[in-house]
Order: sequence, then C-alpha cells, then structure tokens
Amino acid sequence: MGRYDWPAPPRGEDDPVGRSRHLSGLRPTIDPRTITGLTPRPKTARRRGHAVPHNAPAGVQNLWFPIGPSVMTNGQADGKPNVAGRIRDLIVEPVNGLRVYAASGTGGVWFSGDRGDSWTPLDDFQESDRTDIGNLSAALACGAVHVRFGPAADGSQDDVWVGTGEQSLTTEGLQAVLGGSPGGGLPGGAVAGIGLLHRAPGSASWNVVKGAAAAADADTLRGEAFYRIVADPGNDRQLVAGTTKGLYVSPVGAPWTKVVSYPSATDMQPLDVVLTRHTAPNRVRIWVAVSTGVLVAEFAGAPATAINPAGLVFRPVALPTIALAPPNADGSPSGGTRVQLATDGATIYALGRRAAVAGDKNPPAQVWSIAAAAALAPLPAPVALTATVLTGVPDDLFSDEQSAYDMCIALHPALPLRLYVGGAASGNPSIGYNGAIYRCTFAGTVLTATPIGKGTHPDVHVLRVGPVAPPEVPPLPAPPRHSMWVGCDGGVFRSSRDGDPDSFSATNDGLAVLQPGYVAAHPTNPGIVVAGFQDNGTAVRVGDSVWEQTFGGDGGGVVFDPRHDNRYYRQYIHGKWNSSDNRGIRPIHRRRLPAKTKLKTSETVESDASLFYTGADAADYGGDSHLAFGTDRVWYSRDWGQHWMTLPSASDPREDENTNFQGPVTVTGDDPYRLDADHDGIGCEN
Repeated sequence: MGRYDWPAPPRGEDDPVGRSRHLSGLRPTIDPRTITGLTPRPKTARRRGHAVPHNAPAGVQNLWFPIGPSVMTNGQADGKPNVAGRIRDLIVEPVNGLRVYAASGTGGVWFSGDRGDSWTPLDDFQESDRTDIGNLSAALACGAVHVRFGPAADGSQDDVWVGTGEQSLTTEGLQAVLGGSPGGGLPGGAVAGIGLLHRAPGSASWNVVKGAAAAADADTLRGEAFYRIVADPGNDRQLVAGTTKGLYVSPVGAPWTKVVSYPSATDMQPLDVVLTRHTAPNRVRIWVAVSTGVLVAEFAGAPATAINPAGLVFRPVALPTIALAPPNADGSPSGGTRVQLATDGATIYALGRRAAVAGDKNPPAQVWSIAAAAALAPLPAPVALTATVLTGVPDDLFSDEQSAYDMCIALHPALPLRLYVGGAASGNPSIGYNGAIYRCTFAGTVLTATPIGKGTHPDVHVLRVGPVAPPEVPPLPAPPRHSMWVGCDGGVFRSSRDGDPDSFSATNDGLAVLQPGYVAAHPTNPGIVVAGFQDNGTAVRVGDSVWEQTFGGDGGGVVFDPRHDNRYYRQYIHGKWNSSDNRGIRPIHRRRLPAKTKLKTSETVESDASLFYTGADAADYGGDSHLAFGTDRVWYSRDWGQHWMTLPSASDPREDENTNFQGPVTVTGDDPYRLDADHDGIGCEN
C-alpha cells in the first residue's frame, strides 16, 4: 500500500467505516507465538460481479501499513498547537490565497486548495532508484518549490517546479568519513536529491529535469540540493535556481544551463536569489546571497529576451559591518554568516548578522537595504554597490548561533514600509518559547520591531505574505488584512490578520511530514509506539495515525523499559537522556547550572562527543531493567538509571556530582520570579 492511499484524493472528511474496510484487507493476522504473519486478505477479484480465483499477495511488503503521524498534538508553542515536520519553502497563490504548496525537508511537496485546512501529497516521484548517488539521498527531500499558477482552483493547471535535496549549513551531524557533508545522515541534516522536477499544467506526472546520471549530463543536479527557484518578474517563463552546485538559468523555457561565470568557491554557494526588472534601458538584475554578502549581475534586454548565462558578470555588494566567519577545516561554512533576500522591485533587503564585539560568539541580526536600480560602479571597480545599514533589528533573532539554520525575510505586498524577519526561538519573554518572528516598520533607516511569533513553532525557515484574507465576523477595521504564512520545524502556521500578535494558528492536520529518527515498540501492546522526532520532541502514538507529543524540543533515541512498560528512556540531544517518569539520575548532566550557562564543563564536553541523535538499548535480565547508551564511552545501568557506571571501568565517574536532593534544601531570595536553592553546597536557580 502506498504511504497515503487513504483517503483517496481529493481529500475530504474521513470515513471511518470506509477506512476500516480499506485497511482491514491489508492488515495481516499476527501470531505472537511465532511472530509471523498469516496471508493478508486481498481485495476480492471479480469478473462481471462474480468472485474468481486469484493468487494471494505474498512478501513482507504486504505486512506494512501507515501509522502516521498525520497529526501530532500538544506541540511546544503557546496554545499547544498541532504540529507537522520541517517546511523549507512555501508558495501561496497571490489572488485569493486558497492554493498553497509546501516543500518539506523529507516528506515531499504537499498541496492545499483550502488555505491549509487540508493537504494532499504530490509525491508520486518517491519511487526513484538512487544507487548512483554517493551521498545520503532521498527523493522526497525538498529545498525549494516554484509555481506559475493556472486558472483551475484544484491546481491541475498549475506549472510546478520542485528542487529536490535539502541543504544544510549547520555543523552538526556525521563526520565526513561517516556519511558525507556535515549535517548529513541525521534528521535535519543535509540530504541529497534526485534533481529538478517539473509537473506541467494538465499533467499528472513529474518530469525529472537536470537529474540524469553524471555520465549523461556533466552539469546534472542529481545528488545536489536546492536553495531557491525564482522567476523573472518581467517574464515568468524565465527561471533562475540557486543550488549547492551553483547557479542555474532556464532562459524563456529553454533547457536549464549552469552559469559558468558564477563563482565556484564553497563560500559562494547561492543561498538565496531574487530578480529585479528595470527600464531605460531594459535590463534584469540577478541578486544572489552568499555566506559573505550579496553578489549582483546585470543582463541587458527586454523581458522577452532570453538571459544569456555566458554574459553574466557577478560582483559583490558591500554590506558594512557584516559578520564574517572562517570556514570549517573541510571547507564547509561554519555558520553564522548566512544572508537572505527580499525585494519589492525597487529595493533589495538583505538579512544577515553584523559583526559582534570581540569574544561574542553570537553576532546580532542585521538588515541592509540596496537601491535595486542604482548605477553599478563600472568595471574594474571591485564593488558594484554599497548597502545601507538599517538599525533596530532584534538581537535575539538567532539564538545560539542558529542563523545558518533559521533565517528568513519577507515584505508586505501592500504596505511599503513593512517587512517581516524570522529566526530561531525568541528570547523575548512577552512571547515565550515560540518562533522568533518580528514585524518591522520603517522610519528612515531605523526599524521598529514588534514580536508576532506567539503560537508558532520555533526555527522559522520561510515567511510569505499572501493576498487579502477572507473577511472576518465581526469585520475588522480598515485596512483589509492580508494572510501571512510561516514554514518552520513545526510545519505550517497561518495568520489572517497581517501577522498581528496572537493571530497565528496551526494548519498542520493531515500534513504528514514529521521526521522520526528512532522508534520503539511497546513490549506488550502492539498498538503503542514511541518515537523521537527532529525538533518535535518525543511522541507516543495515541490513535490510528494520531500522536501526542510528550516531551518538547528535539527527540532522539527511545527505548521502553522491558519490565515496567509504562515508561521509556528518551534522548533530547547529544548525551542528554532522561526517563519518561523523570525518576533516577541523569547520567551526564547532574550538576544544576544556571540556565543558558555557556561554561565548557566536563558534562558539555562529553555530551557533545555523542552524536546529536543516537540510540539506546534495554534488556530484562535477572529481574532488573538494564539500560545502556553511548557518548565517547558506554554508560550502563542495572536499575533503569538509579545508578550508573561506565564500561569497562565498572565505576561511576560522576558519582560525586549527584544532585538528587535527598537531604534538606534551603530556598532563599526575595525575587518573585526566581528561586535560589542550596543543597550540601550545590546551588541552583529557577
């Protein structure tokens, strides 16, 4: 059975009777004594209404059926919204905003015809032979989507381009010798794709463009990833794509061609692309964001003139005070210097980070403006233009150096003095642990920022402002409000009020793109499953395809207690583990340190030696629940975390750091928002 066979498109209300009938014919009868499946019951073959003999399906593939999550409840943002998985790109139909396309990190592209109230997967390209791709790859890994919208409300006349492969600029993940580029091999890390996909209007299938094996196409995008696909504002049949292999152009419907004049250095990867059109004389400018700033190239000609990739000369735009970080030893970006772009046609706005004071490893956010039609300095001048620094961007936009992962910017289509910026998790106490999203208004070169991310999941990758939203009852005061969309690690969120504070709601029901990395089956009940999800914590299956998040943040390894089946051990990240009943000793992080402590303690050194996500194992032996996991050494417990030792030492190197508060605790302090506690000379605060 396919991943999403029920219900069949177009998606409507669920029919429990029909769903049960559909799945019952596929479910095997399991004999728990032998752990073998009896022959599944197939659909009855018929001829002229009468049953006829047939061969029963065979093979282990017939033992599988989907259990979700198609819905995950109890998300970590304010209001505990339903959440989905990582969304890398969003495209919203610009006239009435009903049609939406969402490109997910590892779950393919999804379509909604009702403003996100329901979703349909466009993943018929998932079965693809990838044996020739050397890096970790997935046909459903997506980095970018571009749509030329047609007249049909059901999307059948839309012209859709999908850039497969999800880029990653973060340094977390597998080492190169273990699985490719940094970030590769772990949920949220880099995953190569199968090329550029195209679904023409009226077509029900995808055409793989620039996805041939290297032997057939030296400039293939097979095994690469996409950052952005954009159209010429004067000719929507002329496209430009930023990829991990460089910049590509499809001039007025012609085949895709690599721009050989574009720099090939690692720090010149085109992280974002926008195009502007200008007159007197007619010309198009291609603006490209890189890890060190912005590049621009100009091509003379009317909109009907095809861009000649060979005629493009890229030169830098100076961004004063931009933060620059050296690359890692393997040449990959070290993070912290990503740049993203937005334009209204007259001005380019660039979001990045400005240089911090010495010793500060967390440079604050910065926005620059560039006059899009300004005259370029004539060659051989090394700098084409110089940007203007805009002040007032919130410093907490990129918490903990996450700008390489979380960064986006958007402009309001009707209000010229308003832009939106998105980042990681807000440190602003007024909006709590939600998405770091701010609405900024202008006064000269000064921005005034208002936090609006309350109710959205942290780690924001894309912001889109759509057309005027449907009227509300009672009506809102003028002016009309536009819809605003957020794509993040928690799926898709929508506001019908220009992104006003407290106006976002989740639109994730049925958007089955959550990314589990580890899963554990209940030792006695086959219906109960627990799994760790990329940035959606640990969740337990509570229904057919409905799961409930039980721990927030990230979620890695999970394992059930084989003797007490109502609890499990779960990983947050690295060496941070705990039991679901919160009993026992945390094996590594035992000392209570103030929140946001940046000390490079022995705990953090050992914890960081563990992979970001990793597994654990448990066994019932001698009447006890034995448990083991690894960092750069093996940790072992014979009593489900009440006591720990490392192997082969058979001793607990952190025994003196236990803080289980088994004696008197003294609580002091007159601050109503802070408690200071002391136990045997060990202090902590909350």
